[in-house]
Amino acid sequence: MRRGEVWFAETPGGDRPVLVLTRDPLADRIGAVVVAALTRTRRDLGSELDLNPDDDGVPTDCVVNFDNLHTVPRAAFRRRVASLSAPRMAMACQTLRDSLGC
Repeated sequence: MRRGEVWFAETPGGDRPVLVLTRDPLADRIGAVVVAALTRTRRDLGSELDLNPDDDGVPTDCVVNFDNLHTVPRAAFRRRVASLSAPRMAMACQTLRDSLGC
């Protein structure tokens, strides 16, 4: 498991696609990983990053919602879906910083 990968994971809301945010190499070494939820519901917020199948390898158009962060046990990860490119992950990190006001 690596930062920037999209996985289906068991979350409090059921099995959902999530983006791994925990930095490498910790994601493979600790018991729980920080993730942001993906959703098809766009709210046009500054805390969302658009993803699409052609550029990002996700199954459908969606957004990463950085207002919806979770810590998920590694055992809850079910299936790897995609891996964001380095430039796209840089955009994700900037969106996360903007959404947190840091």
